[in-house]
Amino acid sequence: MRTKKYYTLIEMLTVIALIVVFMTAVTGFFYDGSKNCRTALKEAYLNSDATMLRKQWRTFIGGCPGSFEIRDGVLRSGANFAKSEKETLVLSSDGKERKFVFPVNASFNFSIEKDDALPESVVVEIKSPEQHKIRIVACEKK
Repeated sequence: MRTKKYYTLIEMLTVIALIVVFMTAVTGFFYDGSKNCRTALKEAYLNSDATMLRKQWRTFIGGCPGSFEIRDGVLRSGANFAKSEKETLVLSSDGKERKFVFPVNASFNFSIEKDDALPESVVVEIKSPEQHKIRIVACEKK
């Protein structure tokens, strides 16, 4: 009786097919993991930028004279204004401009919230391309 010292073609093709299936599954897991990691990093950077902006926004709103109005997407109070230029938020107070750069395609929306029991609140909402929203609220001084 002879002993077999080689593999048949069917056995080799079966092993190759199993290796391809395994590698496809592993590649999918790594791709999904890296995609989730990139999304988490973008969100962390957006939150970090928003944290830096939060104090400046409150200082800006507190230092503005008079009431606020929004015209053509620009928030105004006297000579002071806040506007967005693409992914940059510009705060102009006393002739000095501060610029805050956010991720590409980020958008900004200004709003004024009024409540009888509370002072007028001025809100900037930042929306990233991944649809993450951050709202920063500041009340004007009475």
